[in-house]
Amino acid sequence: MEDFKTNKAHSLYTKRDKLYTKVIKTRSQSQRLLLAGLVYGLFISLPWISLGDRPLIYFNLGARQFHIFWLTFWPQDFMFLAWALIIAAFSLFLFTTVAGRLWCGYICPQTIWTLLFIWIEEKIEGSPSQRKKLDKELMNPSKLTKKSVKHAIWLSISIITGFSFVAYFYPAPNLLIDLIRFNLPTPAIVALLGFTYLTYLDAGWLREQVCVYMCPYAKFQSVMYDEDTLIVSYNGIKGEPRGSLKSDNRGQCIDCKECVHVCPTGIDIRDGVQIECINCALCLDVCSDVMALTKQPQDLITFTTLKAQESTVDKKQMPTPAKQLLKQSILRSKTLAYIAVLSIFTGLFAYKLAVRTPLEVSIIPSREPIYRMINASTVANEYNIKIANKSDVSIEVTIKTSSEIFNIQGTRQTIIEGNDTYEANLQITSSADQHGPVPFKITVHIENSDISTSLNTRFVYPPSK
Repeated sequence: MEDFKTNKAHSLYTKRDKLYTKVIKTRSQSQRLLLAGLVYGLFISLPWISLGDRPLIYFNLGARQFHIFWLTFWPQDFMFLAWALIIAAFSLFLFTTVAGRLWCGYICPQTIWTLLFIWIEEKIEGSPSQRKKLDKELMNPSKLTKKSVKHAIWLSISIITGFSFVAYFYPAPNLLIDLIRFNLPTPAIVALLGFTYLTYLDAGWLREQVCVYMCPYAKFQSVMYDEDTLIVSYNGIKGEPRGSLKSDNRGQCIDCKECVHVCPTGIDIRDGVQIECINCALCLDVCSDVMALTKQPQDLITFTTLKAQESTVDKKQMPTPAKQLLKQSILRSKTLAYIAVLSIFTGLFAYKLAVRTPLEVSIIPSREPIYRMINASTVANEYNIKIANKSDVSIEVTIKTSSEIFNIQGTRQTIIEGNDTYEANLQITSSADQHGPVPFKITVHIENSDISTSLNTRFVYPPSK
């Protein structure tokens, strides 16, 4: 401990060396951008698309209703959320086991936004060497202008991202109007500023630190890897020893370090499989370009598996094509088990959605008093009945009892608007010729349909003398 107090050179934390990632343009990266553009284009545009009088996707926290396309989920539908999370978990297990961190490399918003911010940075400040030189310069008009423009664009993208996120909880047209009029409620302001700040901080400043230190997926994904998982890997047998093109005794790698320059997490793929690798394949693309320019085979960095690598080294086999490895990775007992479980849960989830009734009924007997004598021959029980219409259209419902000896007093029919709730005190009477509690059913039926919901309850008579 004394050493830490006296020697300032020691530190409990590793100092971060800022990365100056190089932006490249290849066919596979264009495909990545197309995929990301479609996914996040939908993320931004969906809040503006309406279905009737509401957004296509709208999480109405105030009314405790979650509208997803033509479906409306209520708190009582929590089981659907549980099933959806189970399906998402098994999907994650399956995809990670088959092809590693596909989510991180191709769809994760952290990766996509970071690459977008880096692309903007390069367009304004120049290549990695130019950006590094600019950061070392003292502040001057040119540097101030470039930095200001860059951060203004970053902030604009962050605001759009934050606005799009909040628009799933606050209808987008209303959100825009209230934002312009400075009339947003406090929770909306906090959410908008918070999500804007996090986007700006993550993609603009933290970048690879989120993937390396903060993301939980990076920590536990390694336990889902096995020797048949498809990963981005460097072929050290072909590549080593490294050397320039003029060297006589060298491997295929010319040590240009382009694979390091393009890596968004700053690792060297030639050091082997690392937890920081997000399988974005940028190193693969740039290495293939370099190999093509130097007229060498384009298989120094490839998609492969640990088993295939060992076979190449130990048995001196030819490298297996990535498509064949992908097929082998999928068609094995572990992944087939994941596929089977995932198919079962997905099928059950779809079935439950298909047979889901738009009615949600709850009945609570009154406890004070448990029963009430109307006259010497008639006893009454009161119930609190709540009927939720989980559809988008109004329905007419009829309330019935399972036996003619129980008579509903007052209104038996009512109209409930779409996504609305009807609540009332229900009085049921019966002849006082029985004693103690008697079970029966209360049924709520939707007129002009075969949809109904029945609940068991009981009618309490006076005790025997």
